[in-house]
Amino acid sequence: FERDLWGIVNNAGMCHPGNVEWTRPDAYKRVMALNFHAPVGIIHDLLPHIKKSRGRIVNVTSVCGIVSSPSNSTYCSSKFALEALSDSLRVEMMPFGVGVVVLEPTTMKTPLGMGWSDMWKKNYDEADPLRKSHHPAEWADKFHDKVSSDLVAAGENPFITVKEIANALVLPVQKARVLCGVGAKGYRILGMMPDKWRDAILKDPIGGIGKGDESPLC
Repeated sequence: FERDLWGIVNNAGMCHPGNVEWTRPDAYKRVMALNFHAPVGIIHDLLPHIKKSRGRIVNVTSVCGIVSSPSNSTYCSSKFALEALSDSLRVEMMPFGVGVVVLEPTTMKTPLGMGWSDMWKKNYDEADPLRKSHHPAEWADKFHDKVSSDLVAAGENPFITVKEIANALVLPVQKARVLCGVGAKGYRILGMMPDKWRDAILKDPIGGIGKGDESPLC
């Protein structure tokens, strides 16, 4: 670099929705490759330049790095991993004046966010019939329609996150974590709840799976 590098923003992401039971292990490898291993490689290669400039590293995770939700284990696993990396890195970089900031967006009106339920249905349709035998097609159609409606209602303006990325790069005083969007505050509360309460909230919104309607999705 002819000039010092000031900032790194890790924001690329993908998901592979589906229940753990019918999600193949290679899906986890693909999601982790982009959502976690790619940021690890970028940070590793560019960190000497960031240390020289006493700059910033901004890792965009998700509310899925706060609470792991059913049918989204590949994505949540990768976001929890990036949060853990950020926590370690933030403390390691304190002596060098390098800031490490985690942004946690809620559901945004992006192709990834609004297309989640369609991706889920595609993965369900392609899953091994034996693996999904306790989740009939009628249930899957209802689940898809319910989640699609919920995502449209909950989705927020992605420029909320864009603004926070800019703030994380330029503001002199930084927080370790920044919630992006009104919905993110709910996830923070959800993450502090006892496991039993949180599980009851996150259970199958359609019901009818397993022993009555109290059976969770995963």
